[in-house]
Amino acid sequence: MVRKRGTNQNMPDHLQLRRRTWYAVLDVPKDLREHYGKTKLIQSLKTRDHSEAKLIVGSVVSIWREEFRKLRGQDKTAALAAVYRDMRSKQSTDDDDGFYDFVFQKAEAIQAEGKRIDPDVSDETDKTPEAKRFIQIATGQLTPLKTYVDDWITFQNVKAKTEYEYRRYIDELEKKFPHIEDVTKRSAGEYVRSTLAVGRQPDTVGKKLSAYMGYWKWLQNNGYVDDQLANPWSGLKPRKRDAQKEARRRGYTDEEAAQMLAAVRRTENRHPDDYLFSLVMAATGMREDEVAWLTANNIEVKDDILWITVSKSKTPAGIRYVPIVDADVSERLLARKAAIDDDGYIFTTLETDKLDRRAHNVSKRLSRLLRLEVTTDSRLVAGHGWRHRARTKMEYAGVLSGISSIFIGHELEGAAKAYVGSEQSTLLVEAARAIEIPTH
Repeated sequence: MVRKRGTNQNMPDHLQLRRRTWYAVLDVPKDLREHYGKTKLIQSLKTRDHSEAKLIVGSVVSIWREEFRKLRGQDKTAALAAVYRDMRSKQSTDDDDGFYDFVFQKAEAIQAEGKRIDPDVSDETDKTPEAKRFIQIATGQLTPLKTYVDDWITFQNVKAKTEYEYRRYIDELEKKFPHIEDVTKRSAGEYVRSTLAVGRQPDTVGKKLSAYMGYWKWLQNNGYVDDQLANPWSGLKPRKRDAQKEARRRGYTDEEAAQMLAAVRRTENRHPDDYLFSLVMAATGMREDEVAWLTANNIEVKDDILWITVSKSKTPAGIRYVPIVDADVSERLLARKAAIDDDGYIFTTLETDKLDRRAHNVSKRLSRLLRLEVTTDSRLVAGHGWRHRARTKMEYAGVLSGISSIFIGHELEGAAKAYVGSEQSTLLVEAARAIEIPTH
């Protein structure tokens, strides 16, 4: 078949011939067509030579595809500008004229969207705020706040939970400071006083400021911020209250424990795992995450005593065997074990989140119930209220400190490390008997 001269010729390598000039062509993904207002992107390569066009088209298509990737983020103008800024960093200064032509073409497209603050402005040469911002970011005059966050976090080599917190803190900061250049010593101080510190505990403010200071120090060390200037976040941490003047956190009293268990039991229809979850903590002082990860394999009966194998814990000392002597709790756990596969979770309704936590949602529900249902000053009860209670009960019953440490999953110290051997199981069972479940 002979194609008539002058008609379009679509090529498999994103090339199209129009009026003897080659164009780059790429389909716009469906989810981005509303943003672009079209189904295809087309750009002249300003050449009639097919070989030259084949050399050029790849970089243009790569830029478009990078646009697609970054446009799926929240700040579309910054995402687009970052593509062009990255392109400029990889080319020689001899190509500056072509680079700026490319940037201003894109700015004109942004301007054509009509994003004006003053609707009465009619001067076609007057750039809209978004078009101006695009040019500033693309040419390196402004740097989006999160440009180097991935590199910084990689350098920190932190755990998943800390990485999650760092990213959340920077996301929060970005709402006030979209660009690194927006942060000055004065603006940082005003932000801490007027926003960050309002209604928050000093420790919470301090954690966020530590992240901001760490990010800025990394930016300075790597030449992205002037290292001759003081870190804008230094010296802004609020003073902590005198710890001796604050009431110490403690475990549940018997009255509070009964009220809490009764409250959780009333929610059993809506949250079928929460009551047994709380009973296990009350009987053992186990951590929430330790309970949440229990499987049928972790439950066994030896000499008429139910034993839990804690195989996943936050510390090496937390890997241990814990007996349960309360008949009701034992029966409930054995019923769960019989109903699931050997490697199935005891608490089937709990889900693992992206930070590998299974207790996160149940922990929030129980904390809310504590504040609403316990009539005494529950603010003094820590999140580890059942652990504090178990340790206190064992202490009052005269349980050896080494045994209570093993039971709770604390690191042994000094002579306590000698408490091992055949008699340990008997001593652990005696310790379990000291932690009675209150009537509720």
